[in-house]
Amino acid sequence: MAFVYHQNRNRISDFLSYINRSSETPFSLTCETGLPRVTLCRIIDGSVCPDFLTVAIITDAIERRIGKRFDPREVVAFNGEFLTPNLDNLLGATKKDAVSTASQPSMQFQGV
Repeated sequence: MAFVYHQNRNRISDFLSYINRSSETPFSLTCETGLPRVTLCRIIDGSVCPDFLTVAIITDAIERRIGKRFDPREVVAFNGEFLTPNLDNLLGATKKDAVSTASQPSMQFQGV
């Protein structure tokens, strides 16, 4: 039986960039997830492959910030490929909802 090694690929930094907060860094997840900074840094740079529970904890924190649920395999590709290859396709509905909500005036300010 041959062992095929797939490099750990993750989108944690990409998700944090999507959130687009000036104070958002990969280490801002440390308080919310309870993971040490060193561990989170090693996961992001691909030097360690996290177990599924760790990925689920990170995914939960990202979901709370974005307001949309994701499969943990969209955050870390254990087999080398993500379920949705393009992050824009994955977050497309969220972006459109955010733009349409922002472009509509609030009911309380109409007619002012």
